[in-house]
Amino acid sequence: MKGNAWRAAFAAALLLAPPAWADLPLDKYQEAVKDSATSTEAQAFLNGYFIGLAAGLGQLDIARRNPKTITFCLPDQLPVAASQIRNLVDRAIATGAFAQAPASGGSWDVSIVARAALAETFPCPPPPAQ
Repeated sequence: MKGNAWRAAFAAALLLAPPAWADLPLDKYQEAVKDSATSTEAQAFLNGYFIGLAAGLGQLDIARRNPKTITFCLPDQLPVAASQIRNLVDRAIATGAFAQAPASGGSWDVSIVARAALAETFPCPPPPAQ
């Protein structure tokens, strides 16, 4: 694909495919890398993609290391779209639950708000009795 054709193909794939947040086929990635040599849009796309991927992997690692981390269980047959997660975050913020700064100071990270909103909306079932 030449120029921004990879971008159009990727956008079309996102619109036509069920939500899969971080899916980027290798061939489309390689085309974007090639285009990034001359395209600031391709560079921005790749930077944004890897920033998001790193944040997601970081959150996964936090959950793995700390069993008391807020967890959620997305429904198997009901994919959740990015727009739905954004709506959940906006609703969580509107409740005022994150109005006070965290104990560590600063401001809440949106990923923490998203995890809490997802946990409230999609709680995990209790573990089976042993």
